[in-house]
Amino acid sequence: MSAAQSGKRVEDTASLKIVLVGDFAVGKTSLIRQLTQRQFSQQSGTTIGVEFKEHRFDNATLQLWDIAGQQYCSTMTKQYYRWAAAAIVVASIDKESTFDIALEWKKDVVEKTGGSIGSGHQPSKPRGDGKGVGSFSDSKSDTSSGGIPIYLFVNKADLMGSPSAMKEETIRKFAEQNGFERYILTSATDYESVYKAFKEVTDEVIMRQSMLQDSPQRTSTVNLNALRRSARPGQADASPKKSECCSK
Repeated sequence: MSAAQSGKRVEDTASLKIVLVGDFAVGKTSLIRQLTQRQFSQQSGTTIGVEFKEHRFDNATLQLWDIAGQQYCSTMTKQYYRWAAAAIVVASIDKESTFDIALEWKKDVVEKTGGSIGSGHQPSKPRGDGKGVGSFSDSKSDTSSGGIPIYLFVNKADLMGSPSAMKEETIRKFAEQNGFERYILTSATDYESVYKAFKEVTDEVIMRQSMLQDSPQRTSTVNLNALRRSARPGQADASPKKSECCSK
């Protein structure tokens, strides 16, 4: 349901910046394209630098920042994370090495958004719906040290059960032991799974902010035009299409 359909004016909804990070070819761009355009292509090109799209839910307008896979060792990522409400680290269910890279990305996000590397979750029983969603929010989170919530999207879930696919129990333990807010299985080929994944993150971020702030609407809403300009220093009127990689 859109903001217009729910009777809300667009300017009355929160504006949230969500960054998507992860290894090459895990499907970050495809997930965003499925959510915003309801399209899937096997021939997605490699992202250079950062690209971004907007999507409106009934309770928030998302600005989704798709950060190129080679950027995790770059000094530029701190700028990309500025004003982010949450981060989504994407891994591929059929490629175990992408989970190792996911940890590098998580470390990068935590270090550059004010969190504490040592403040990961303590082991606890996950709360989930039994359908590819696990939450560990009863335990200590990086956000307790000033960081932002970091979610793990495990993409290409349509390959679940194939010889190369990781078992969900392995994924659950990985997410729990490494301090992710929750893990969600996704498939960029399936609009419903993608929509549900992003909507759950949006709802949780809104709820978190409403719990932390006396006036969540003022604090959770950011100026999207300012976010767009921050991608291209010195180009205030630039269209929000793409910012080139500056360093590795």
